[in-house]
Parts: sequence; C-alpha cells; structure tokens
Amino acid sequence: MISECKVLDEIGNMKEGDVLLLENVRTLEEEINDPYGAEYIKKLSDVADAFVLDTLSVSHREHASVVGFSKYLPSFVGPVLYDEIKALEKLEKGNDLVLVFGGSKLNDMYELLDAWIKKDNVKYILLGGKIGFEINKDNIKEKYGEYANKIILPVDGAVNIDNKRVESEVEGRETTYFKDIGTKTIELFKRYIISSKYLLMNGPMGMYENINFRVGTCELLKEIAAKNDQIFSVIGGGHTISAMGICKIDINKFGYVSLSGKALIKFIENKKLPGLSAIGYYSK
Repeated sequence: MISECKVLDEIGNMKEGDVLLLENVRTLEEEINDPYGAEYIKKLSDVADAFVLDTLSVSHREHASVVGFSKYLPSFVGPVLYDEIKALEKLEKGNDLVLVFGGSKLNDMYELLDAWIKKDNVKYILLGGKIGFEINKDNIKEKYGEYANKIILPVDGAVNIDNKRVESEVEGRETTYFKDIGTKTIELFKRYIISSKYLLMNGPMGMYENINFRVGTCELLKEIAAKNDQIFSVIGGGHTISAMGICKIDINKFGYVSLSGKALIKFIENKKLPGLSAIGYYSK
C-alpha cells in the first residue's frame, strides 16, 4: 500500500525542483483489478494538482494509473501524446495512404483490415512478417471481395538452411519456415511505397534480430527514410524502432516515430482507448 512504502512522506519532504520516481505500479493488485477505485490513486490525488497523460502506448490499458486519476483531478493531454495524436490524425486524413504491417499477430491484422480496407484514401496494405506469410489468400478474397486487391502479400521469402539465408518462392512452400521477406518482395513493396504520399509502418518484416533475416525490414525502412521529402511517414511499435537502431537509420528521417504498438493499432482502428476516454479526449 502507499502508506506502507512511505510515498506520501517522501512527497511531503520534496523541495522545489525535486523529482520523485515511483516504483512500477503494475506490481500492485489494484492497478488492474480496481482501475477506477484504487485506494493508492485516491491518496496520490490528494497531493497532486493535475494528471497529465503523455503517452499513447499505455492508453489502451484500462489500468488505475491510466484511467483512475481523472476521477479526482483535472486531466490533460501531454505534449508528447499531443504530437502523436496529431501525426496519426494527419495520416488518417491523407490521400494515397499505404500501410505496411509485419509481426505475428494475425487476429489483430484482420481487425485492422476490417477497419481500413474499404476507406477511399487507403491505396495499398503491404503485409510482411509472419502475418504476411500465414494470412490465407483465399479467405482474403472471399472476405473482402473487390477490396482484396489492395492487400499485397509476399511472393518470396528467406529460410534458414545451415545458418544461411536461402530464398525461395512462396507458392507451394510451407510458409511457417520463412523468417524474412525475399528480394523480389522487397522490390515489390518498394514500388508500392514509392506510390504513397502518406505511410504507416508497424512491425518488422522478419526476424530482424538475426543478421541474416533483417534484410527486408532494413531495406523498407531505408526506402521510406530516403523518400522523407515526398512521403509523410509514421513508424510505430517497439520492435520496429529497435530495428531502426540495428539498421542504423536516422530517426529524424521519418515524419513521426511512435513507441506505441497495440495502442497505435487500436487508435487507427478508431477504437476508443480507455486512457483517452478518461481525460475527455473523445468529448472535445
């Protein structure tokens, strides 16, 4: 509990200009089990003037430290969160929008496709990573009909044979073994990237941690960065940002770089995020 760890005493002893860093509150049972009535939120609110939410990356979590303070305190969007929301709003309104998605969460991808594929401003949706190899082409055509042509899937991929990168066509191969998109797919995706004016990339194209299978992710990020003066780009997700560092690409070569992954996906799916709802974002 707050009183047991003497947090309030520490706050009371603070001098002007002091900063107090608290332990991660996710270790507290109330954080998840009682988001709107957690006792420690009430106690901290008694010694606070306002609550500022300054990150999108936790805004999809209905946790006490995200949604609880707004019950007791004036609550505001912080500058970092403000810039992120403005970047995503700009993306949503932009024409010739290309979405580039990787990673492994197939269920999330179907939700995103449902939300975006029929929008007039979405030109193409490029799917790499595990989702690109494992998504069912026939299901896509049946589910989305004429809009299915917007979805571009890998035509080749790279597998690990004796610790070496070996590329082959996707057709007729067991796709679960692919660890990166192949050279033909990289060039294919680059052509669609060049056709965009607005672009969102979230998720790596392969196992970027391995030098043999980071080629697809690095090549696409480099292509987007090189077109910085022509394309407004948003890059999101922890793995994608980690890949930027591994690929040695300047973060300033993109329109906006977001730490958000799941929250970013939910935001662009137009789902209401609990953290933003709590501070009144949707009522403005």
